[in-house]
Amino acid sequence: MLFLLKNSMYGRIKKWAKIKEAGKYLRVILLEDGVTVHNVFFDRNFKEDAS
Repeated sequence: MLFLLKNSMYGRIKKWAKIKEAGKYLRVILLEDGVTVHNVFFDRNFKEDAS
C-alpha cells in the first residue's frame, strides 16, 4: 500500500509503503524518470498521517 509520493528539490521521487511482515515503512527513492531506483531502505522516522 503506497502512502505518500513526494518530489524532492533534486527531482527525485520518494514513495513510502508499509511492509506488514516487517512492521515497518519502506522508503523507495526513484530518479527523475520515475523508474530507476536510487535507494531503498526502512524509514525509522516515517509517521503515518492520522487524517
